Amino acid sequence: MTYTVMSREVVWPGQVPTNSTGSPRPLLQPHRPWYTIHYTGGGLWLDPDDSPTELRSIQSYAQSAGKPWEYNWVIDGQGIIWEYAGDYQAAHSGGENDKAIGVLLLVGFKGQYPNVEYWEHPPTAMITAVRQLRAVLVERGMLATDHSMLPHKKMPDAATVCPGDAVMAAWSLLTAPWVLPPTDPGDDDMSAATLWRPQGYINVFLIGEGPAINVSGETYASLMARGIPYIDGEDHPQMLKTCLFQAGLTEADLVEGGAP
Repeated sequence: MTYTVMSREVVWPGQVPTNSTGSPRPLLQPHRPWYTIHYTGGGLWLDPDDSPTELRSIQSYAQSAGKPWEYNWVIDGQGIIWEYAGDYQAAHSGGENDKAIGVLLLVGFKGQYPNVEYWEHPPTAMITAVRQLRAVLVERGMLATDHSMLPHKKMPDAATVCPGDAVMAAWSLLTAPWVLPPTDPGDDDMSAATLWRPQGYINVFLIGEGPAINVSGETYASLMARGIPYIDGEDHPQMLKTCLFQAGLTEADLVEGGAP
């Protein structure tokens, strides 16, 4: 199953997380010991076009409360992962912000979305994205391999019901491991593949298959299992442009090469 990660640039172009005073937020050190789950208490955002507006609303509220860039990552009802503070220290769990990576789920109450009924519990796409993001953060070294995944209310200094009863009812699903296949392509000829990615960002790769690129079926299956989009042959240039447009990027935002 694939997953989608949206850069902070899509919602806040050119902005780097800062404190309420305007001073820069520190970057999180690698191998954080906690992966902390939060919820909004309302909403679900099944339409990804609505998520940027909701994120700006969350940011505006947090700014007024003196804790802008409150979470590291946000996941909406379609399972799209939105970079918020990202690798910068957030302000989501008092006393543990330098140790924990906070993930906000846009979920919390029963209601009606146009033509779609949604419920309080996290949908499958959201649960899957929580697991995938966790695996990616471990692979990147941001989360310690022996980290703890905790609901906000069980963090050491917390006094809250967050993330609510419905999220807790799905806790065994949320905490199930997601194993990423090894990144070493082995005998596959990946040396000729061109990997494109947004500058300073992770997880978005468009790999073309054509005369100069030889990607075996085994590698293709591995890419799909890891959630890396695969763009086929002659459609690559147009698909690349389409993906750039959908992500709010231009060709100037891209670098060539597979290194982090």
